[in-house]
Amino acid sequence: MRIAELSLVYPEILVASAASIILLIGVYFKRGAYVLSLVTLLAAIIMTVAKLPTMSHTIFAGGFVVDRFANVMKLSLFVLLGLIFIYSKNYMTMRKFMNTEFFVLSLFSMLGMMILISSRNFLSMYLGLELLVLPLYALIVMVKDESKYAEAAIKYFVIGSMGAGILLYGISFVYGATGSFEFAEVMTAKTSPLTLQLGLLFVVAGIALEFAAVPFHMWLPDVYEGSPTAVTMLIGTLPKIAVFVITYRLLTEAFGNLDMQWMHLLLALGMLSIAIGNVLAIAQDNIKRMLAYSTIGHIGFILLGLFTAPSAGYIATVYYVLVYVFMVLASFGIIIAVSKQGFEAEYISDYSGLAKRKPWLAFMMLLVMLSLAGVPPLLGFYAKFLILQNVVTAGYPLLAIVALVFTVIGSFYYLRVIKAMYFEESSKELATVANGSLTTLAGLVLSVHSMLLLVLGLVPGVILSLCLNMLGG
Repeated sequence: MRIAELSLVYPEILVASAASIILLIGVYFKRGAYVLSLVTLLAAIIMTVAKLPTMSHTIFAGGFVVDRFANVMKLSLFVLLGLIFIYSKNYMTMRKFMNTEFFVLSLFSMLGMMILISSRNFLSMYLGLELLVLPLYALIVMVKDESKYAEAAIKYFVIGSMGAGILLYGISFVYGATGSFEFAEVMTAKTSPLTLQLGLLFVVAGIALEFAAVPFHMWLPDVYEGSPTAVTMLIGTLPKIAVFVITYRLLTEAFGNLDMQWMHLLLALGMLSIAIGNVLAIAQDNIKRMLAYSTIGHIGFILLGLFTAPSAGYIATVYYVLVYVFMVLASFGIIIAVSKQGFEAEYISDYSGLAKRKPWLAFMMLLVMLSLAGVPPLLGFYAKFLILQNVVTAGYPLLAIVALVFTVIGSFYYLRVIKAMYFEESSKELATVANGSLTTLAGLVLSVHSMLLLVLGLVPGVILSLCLNMLGG
């Protein structure tokens, strides 16, 4: 292999090497893992930014691509994981699992996401997917003597294994039909349409299970509720970006000739997810379960965007994914801020009277909830507007109306949180919250994070231009 080709994967080499070194150093200097992990992410950002102007390159016998789209999405992973580390520091220290393994496993999981984002054949895709999920199983059970964490990890492992099996079964059909694992060769292969369509069906099912789209969604609320909030924040954000990117590559580079088949699959999965996710979220008293069902509804919008993408383009869907992950990360940051040692702010009632005790924290939560609901002029509004606009432009106004109706229905459970904060009396537990589980730095970063939901909502063209540049190069 030429050195020039190897230089294209310097960020991956850096993350893998740094995670291994941090694991060794952490045996003697446990507190150094936090700083070293942030330094690693900063170095990865610098390396990736330096490669942004480069053209698309395919290496490793066609199995790995480095292009502008991959680089920008990897940059988003680095920034978001850095925010997760900052928000989680105090939370983990208070619960006595501020250890090296948290950072090492998170970095290895992110490495799997990086591989997944750059995958251009089914083998590298499967490798990235497994490297993504395996560390997450271990992260869930890092807090000892908590049976609910073990239960969540087992559920996640069983469902994840099932998804991997379904995906492999679909890949076997694709290989049997085309004789190749390469996306480009699958696209151009002359083969039996039925065999390839069966492969497409199982591959889409495996991806839908990783996305937690209906009817493959039942594991998500249990995993969200049964994981430490710091781990839930990781599970609920970064993997969505990686799974979306590989879905985009599959649909455009491997199954582009079968667009009429997968479009109908995505339509069914998307509309079911929007409807069921928003309706079931209304019944939830646990805010993490509520956010899980909210996630299912948002995944429905992403799939609806992919459904219209062949005619309307992928810009709106990329925009939606980035905006959604940015919003939900802020919501988990605030949950951590309200929590304290011995008290997890997991129920909506735990936020009662927050506006009187912590008005700025309540205001940030107000911005996040309204943005997730899609209320103008916040960032979430424009994301949903673009998807619905594409649906109408593609010739499906009735679908847009149905999605809009369920979005309005879904606003109810976001408003419940706002009602508890501003119109209900403070709970005893909440009344004793001092600084919560955030450091001073984390509180400042979270404030900026939340305000950006309003600022970027007023100037949505900033992120939209980024998405246009990503897919234009």
